[in-house]
Amino acid sequence: MKQKLIYAALVVCVAAFSGCSSSDDDDWIKPINWDKTMDIAYNSMLFAYQLLQENCRNATSDSNFVISPISVYQELGGLICGAKGETQKELISVTRLPSSDGVLHDYGFFYTLPSKLAAADSSVSEKLSNLMWLSDRYSVAPSYDSLLTEAFHMDLMLTPSARAEQSVSGWLTQKTGGAGDLVEYAGDAQMMLFSAPTFKAQWSRAFDKSKTKKEQFTCADGSVVEVDMMNAAVAAKYVKQYGFAMADIEFGNGAYALRIILPNHGVSIDSVLTNIQKYRYDVIRLWQKYRLEVKLPKFSVTSSMQLSESLKAMGVKRCFSDSSDFSGISSDALSLNGMAQQCSISIDEQGAGVSESDVEIGEDPMLGLQDEFFVNRPFLFAVMERSRRVILLAGRVSSL
Repeated sequence: MKQKLIYAALVVCVAAFSGCSSSDDDDWIKPINWDKTMDIAYNSMLFAYQLLQENCRNATSDSNFVISPISVYQELGGLICGAKGETQKELISVTRLPSSDGVLHDYGFFYTLPSKLAAADSSVSEKLSNLMWLSDRYSVAPSYDSLLTEAFHMDLMLTPSARAEQSVSGWLTQKTGGAGDLVEYAGDAQMMLFSAPTFKAQWSRAFDKSKTKKEQFTCADGSVVEVDMMNAAVAAKYVKQYGFAMADIEFGNGAYALRIILPNHGVSIDSVLTNIQKYRYDVIRLWQKYRLEVKLPKFSVTSSMQLSESLKAMGVKRCFSDSSDFSGISSDALSLNGMAQQCSISIDEQGAGVSESDVEIGEDPMLGLQDEFFVNRPFLFAVMERSRRVILLAGRVSSL
């Protein structure tokens, strides 16, 4: 018997505020004062690209989608602390979280993540909200309850399955003021994970609306459509190698950026994501500040996605099976029944989701290195906090 439940509505309204310019520190190179917390942050970025790749493989080739990798990473970190045996080993292997004898070395990354994200740019409004829901048929160890809420900033909810929809919907409304799409779930569900992050930021320098023109965009199916194409000369970190071009267009003071990854003509998105991970250190050496002639389409993406299959493809399998071991959470046999998200992002001349702002229109930057960056075909994107390598949002635009 099936019931309806509102799954993790990751409703992300990206809007914006202005600020000072960013530093030229490369956001992939490990600095001298690198520590375990930053190592976890770096691994979270690699996890994000892998999750993005698996979602691209699972989604139809002509579909658009957006997910929140850091929310999944945080939730898996919480699960590790309640898992045992092979279940825990799988989770540690996929996340690359440093551990020994089944104990995480450092909760610091997760504990400090909200404050670090807030401190990166005071003009940006963002918040990560995560929920673990369990049927009230199960008891939860008090020590795990405390760890989940204090170290991982996750809410814990126990309700009868019949009241799950109403209870989770209320939680979601409280966190975001919105509601999510309904998806089916088994009536005997034991444990599910939900997230509802919010993010608002404006461009560092707004695009000039008068320069937005109707131009052609070639969709994944080969069709050509007319879209609203924004035009500007911007100063951006940029690299062009291994079958793709990648640029960071900054929000606010530059701590956050919209990363656009554009495959070369004839190169698949899957190949690009493989190369980003395989040649990441070579890419670092080529990552430089450029004056870019940018053509970027205005776009809006809203998607509801079940992430179970993508995580299974990455190696997280026992969590979703009867052989799972979550004895650190409950003395009762327990398995994970779902992890789904609903995310939204809308990009225009002001930033994302902002109708009006007082951000100045960017002036033509004076830089020696120059190139054209015309986003007129399917591309990948990511919203990043650059100093900690945190990917809040990631997705694909295949058609407009």
